[in-house]
Amino acid sequence: MKRLCFLIAVILLLSSLSAIVVPFSDVPVITDANMLGSFERITPEDGKGENLMTKAWLWQDGNDLVVYFEAEIDDTFQTSAAKMRDRSGDSSDYLRVQLITQPDSYFAYYFLCFPDGGLYDGTRGKNMSVDYSWDCGYSYTSNYTDTLWKLTVRIPLAELRFAKEPPYDWKIILGRYHYQKNEMFSSPYAVSSMGNDYFTTGTDIRLEHRVSRQLDIKFKPYLVRSYDLMAKSSSFDPDNLGLDISLNPSQHTRIKVSLNPDYSDAPPDYASDDYNQKDPPYYAENRYFFSEDIEAFVVNDDIFYSRNIAKPSLAFKATGSGNTTTWGVLGALDQKITDDGDVINNDDYFQLLSLRNDRAKLTWGSSLVSRINDGYYNQVALASIRSEFAKDWWAGGELAGSYHNQKASDPMWGYGADAYLSYQPQPFNATLYYIHRSADYNPEAGYFYNPDQQSVTLNLMLQPPEKDSYLRS
Repeated sequence: MKRLCFLIAVILLLSSLSAIVVPFSDVPVITDANMLGSFERITPEDGKGENLMTKAWLWQDGNDLVVYFEAEIDDTFQTSAAKMRDRSGDSSDYLRVQLITQPDSYFAYYFLCFPDGGLYDGTRGKNMSVDYSWDCGYSYTSNYTDTLWKLTVRIPLAELRFAKEPPYDWKIILGRYHYQKNEMFSSPYAVSSMGNDYFTTGTDIRLEHRVSRQLDIKFKPYLVRSYDLMAKSSSFDPDNLGLDISLNPSQHTRIKVSLNPDYSDAPPDYASDDYNQKDPPYYAENRYFFSEDIEAFVVNDDIFYSRNIAKPSLAFKATGSGNTTTWGVLGALDQKITDDGDVINNDDYFQLLSLRNDRAKLTWGSSLVSRINDGYYNQVALASIRSEFAKDWWAGGELAGSYHNQKASDPMWGYGADAYLSYQPQPFNATLYYIHRSADYNPEAGYFYNPDQQSVTLNLMLQPPEKDSYLRS
């Protein structure tokens, strides 16, 4: 009898842990088998259940994942005007979908949906922050009465990265935010302080029908003509003619090629005071071509500083990923710029090759960075590793070697090494750093001006975990 009861308990446990099989349909499917509920409060983190009924149903319609919500509302329901893309504007209640298509890679696609419209999407990484530079063609319809909010989200799966062959075993985390109460609820319970476990705690879902691959080729030509208001005449400069090409050969691969890239839509740099500064001023990269998918590259600004590429005539980038591996290739041919006969920017060629592998307790990566011209060659090879060898204890380091060869000078070899040991129980962080740079270390594609140094530092920090709620404006 005991054995039978144990067997029944095991069967019930396994059935409760089984994945939701997402039905394939071009009409709504509202059944208990594909429904998600049981929202628990995560802001504040007390796990209290949601008093207002909130349910969601999933189905696959062609290449789209459809998530249909029904949420009870009361007099605290907060609406606002439709929002610009990835701009907070006036905050309001919202519903959230986080889709984890590669659980071993520890990232999630992130979609917010508001009562009166507005697109807000990105990717959540291992550090729990959300990168809103990533956009896709998701959409939703929203309508509400005095007591009920209904919302239907469509996520184009062909724009995401996941395993090639079905069935697709993914995870999903749903959320609901109450603006006036500043309360966040999650199904299932998942908070940022979980670290990598955040991405594995989602509800298991299985899609059994193939998502068709879309090459999704896009051409974006541009032309700028100048007009002189005084002379009332216009002129054309070939430098103001260009073409951007992007394509997605597979769910895992993205390619972009830009001929004479147009950066007119780049936001202005923040003002900085560089008076009496020893090194050249540092500006963060604000050109979307270089900032997009930068997480695929295992580099820091010391080794590759894309602002060194002033005005490329040709630039290309390809990124891809597998279950735990991410790779990236970037190249750019800069233009020669002169001022009164003086060369102020050389037509150097920059290239970056990178490979990274992410696992629960171990991350390693390598990169090869080159800057080349006639009679000039500079290259840096980098290897890095990071491991959680015990609970809340991390250790890691980087080793880089540089090679510099230029006409009329002897070749130079140099190296740089970093190592650290860190203890990170939330919200405390104590990290011991060691840094060493040889005198001939010279990564000229990066922002680096301090060779021949050695230091040991201890950093103590108290930082509460990032709250998992929408930022009030």
